[in-house]
Amino acid sequence: MLPGKKFTPEDIVRVLVRRFWLVLLPVALVGAATAVYVRSLPDLYRSETLILVVPQKVPESYVRSTVTQRLGDRIQAIRQEIMSRNRLEQLITEFNLYPAERRYGILEDVLEQVRTRDIQVEPVTAEAFRVSFTGRDRATVMKVTAKLGSWFVDASMKDRELLAENTNEFLETQVNTARSRLMENEKRLADYRRKYMGQLPSQLEANLTALQGTMTQLQTLAESANAERSRQLILEGRIKDLEAAAPPLAEAGAPGSATQQLSLVRSSLKTLEAQGKKATHPDVVALNAALADLTKKAEAEALQQPLSGESTALLSPAELTRRRQLKDAQEALGLSKAQVKAMDQEDQRLRVQAKNLQARIEAVPARESEMTDFMRDYKTLESLYGNLNAKKEESRISANLEQRQIGEQFRMLDQARWPEKPFSPNRARLTGLGMVAGPALGVGLIVLLEYRDSSFKTDEEVSRVLGLPVLAVVPLMQSSVDRRRTFRRQTIGHLACACAFFGCAAVLAYTLVR
Repeated sequence: MLPGKKFTPEDIVRVLVRRFWLVLLPVALVGAATAVYVRSLPDLYRSETLILVVPQKVPESYVRSTVTQRLGDRIQAIRQEIMSRNRLEQLITEFNLYPAERRYGILEDVLEQVRTRDIQVEPVTAEAFRVSFTGRDRATVMKVTAKLGSWFVDASMKDRELLAENTNEFLETQVNTARSRLMENEKRLADYRRKYMGQLPSQLEANLTALQGTMTQLQTLAESANAERSRQLILEGRIKDLEAAAPPLAEAGAPGSATQQLSLVRSSLKTLEAQGKKATHPDVVALNAALADLTKKAEAEALQQPLSGESTALLSPAELTRRRQLKDAQEALGLSKAQVKAMDQEDQRLRVQAKNLQARIEAVPARESEMTDFMRDYKTLESLYGNLNAKKEESRISANLEQRQIGEQFRMLDQARWPEKPFSPNRARLTGLGMVAGPALGVGLIVLLEYRDSSFKTDEEVSRVLGLPVLAVVPLMQSSVDRRRTFRRQTIGHLACACAFFGCAAVLAYTLVR
């Protein structure tokens, strides 16, 4: 192609007229090849079944389903199960699919073809999806599609039952674990309460009240003990006075029994000892000697007299009164001392009790912190156990719902039908593509030839491209024989192109009608 060479519409028309056979020949060849190829393709038939997702018949407000997986995820999971090697081999063997491919090819390639091309699962709406199968035999295609639909329905039912049962078993295990942990926590809490009985926060008020009562008892007891000690002092003074009022020793030796005299001597001796007189004092020495002598006489009289008690006939009324008062004072003093001793023991007991109560009260903050940890864990476990137990009951009801087949189900809305016409190939479209590709190829050849052609065809083209005037044009000199030979060659070529074109058109028409 010469630089600067451009084509005008008139040039394009002349080129197409001159090289029209380059358009007709590709159209005829490509069209015929397309027709033969389309005619050789086998007919593929497709059968479809529409599966509807039926919601559970019991309202969700009454029974909540434990199967919370989304519908799309469940369909994909079921599809993966059905597309497994075992299922597909069972399907291929049962319906004798792909005999040639299995005989001369690899089974893995056949399974991959089934998974990626022949079996299709397409969602239609949010509650329905379509399952289809493509094959060469109409009856087989329909049967395989029906089988796939039944597999989806059965797999959905079993999948929901299995999910419900697995959920129920899982919750049962969790409930048992939570119950064991709760019982263990309750046992530790009971052991803790027994170990620290009296120091628990719930017993603080009782301990404070008991401590206050103990302190009040101690105060009352101290006041009573002080009063008794004061009374003892009074009784001791009374006893001293009564002993001091005893008759002298000479009167003690007055006529009378030895026993009575012995009693008077002993009283006098106690009086002297109370006054602080020592054993070397003359009066004490005399009374001790008289005491020894009177003791022997009293023993002798006791052997001679009957046991009728001490005779008081020889004592004066005043002496009898003094002795009775002295005896009462001594008994009162002894009783007072016993009471004071008992009060001292009670005081010790109350002080120990108050100390224990104070220790319990001081230990309450530490016990309260520990009890808070115990109760926090206990309440958490109790709440967890209650929630799991409630969920387990719901899961059990949901599993029963699935077993009774009143939960969510897959149902084949449209059964697999007999395919009335081939699904593939689309012969009209393939033929149309061949009819478009033929002229495009011819035009491409013309453009390529003209691009490589550097000759001038007319004087106007010379003037337009070179910009030089044409002085003369030498016409083509042919003899009559050459002209006839050229005419015959062109005529034969035109007829061949026309025959090829019309033959291709006939083949295309036959293909479309077929």
